[in-house]
Amino acid sequence: MTEFLNFLMQHWLLASLTLFVIILLINLELNSSARSLPALDPQAAVILLNHNEALLLDLRPAPLFNEVHIAGSRNLPASELINQLPHAKLSKKITLILVTASGTIAKTDLKTLKDAGFTKLALLSGGIAAWREANFPLI
Repeated sequence: MTEFLNFLMQHWLLASLTLFVIILLINLELNSSARSLPALDPQAAVILLNHNEALLLDLRPAPLFNEVHIAGSRNLPASELINQLPHAKLSKKITLILVTASGTIAKTDLKTLKDAGFTKLALLSGGIAAWREANFPLI
């Protein structure tokens, strides 16, 4: 053990870099689940919706949803996701296309959905802004 401590003291820079790389790898691994979520552009989302193979789940806060949202979407704010998801009566047989303001989702929200048994998940790439930019209808 003393030899190991001597090594660390003599090669503190190498030990520090090794620790940094380990922490970086752990962080990348923890964040990889959010990147594994397929992203759909608005056109691909419309195709799934037109074939009744998807539902838009808007995770934005209720005031933003009430201001403007995609026709037919359901609002379940991310802040209420863990408490309201069991009562939302969402089908696990179709793809849930998650709508956010910017097209990103928090790891905790994604974990909540996956833990609840939702396996068919996709993210609207670019969020509500991309939908608007594609000139698709909003209400």
